[in-house]
Amino acid sequence: MNRAFILLIVMCETCGCGSTEASNAPSTTGTVPSSASAPAEVPRRVVLTVEQTALLKRHFDTVAEMVRTPYTTAIIRGVVRGTKDIYVEQVPYRVLTVEVTKSYKQPIVGTVTAYEDSGLVPYELVRPELVEHGWTGNAVPPAQPGDVVDYRFPDAPHTEVGDAVVMFVQRNPNSRELIPADWQLVSSFEGLLVEEPSLGIYVRRGISADAPATVDRSVPTANLDRILTTP
Repeated sequence: MNRAFILLIVMCETCGCGSTEASNAPSTTGTVPSSASAPAEVPRRVVLTVEQTALLKRHFDTVAEMVRTPYTTAIIRGVVRGTKDIYVEQVPYRVLTVEVTKSYKQPIVGTVTAYEDSGLVPYELVRPELVEHGWTGNAVPPAQPGDVVDYRFPDAPHTEVGDAVVMFVQRNPNSRELIPADWQLVSSFEGLLVEEPSLGIYVRRGISADAPATVDRSVPTANLDRILTTP
């Protein structure tokens, strides 16, 4: 499985403790896959936020580069109709169910699934890892129904139901038993654009504020179709 995560920085939001060194953060390796979400009827409460840093196997400065790369075997434009957070071998993912409105590079219709790195994980699954890495006392409170850990990349909010998106994808290289999705985003969070209707743009989330000016942070909605169809 392609792992994107190289650093976890844990920050308590409701536990009353400070951040830890990276060496004390939960491991992202494991051998037993598990998949779970907090029960839908129980309100979710984020008790920890885990900020992730990615070492990307491939980086693309511009949207045009993602269009041209052979790693992108399909480009899917659509609306997110459902999400499901999973936790596989101690790595979080969010599976997106997307209603396709248009596709590029190959014909795709109907509804597809794709996964993005990061997501919400039931705290009860993460708590044993915190104990294992030396967290004690009030730093590791008992799990309550609905408690979750929010794994996220800086400046990259989770994709939510209702978001209009453009996904640069390749076929899911993992077994569907491991990660139940048809597609994998190319270059992790870089392979996703999310519409900001009030601004008339599609945004590339996760691009740092100090990125060079040559790096695309957004694409005007009016130019999107032309960019996605230019060889």
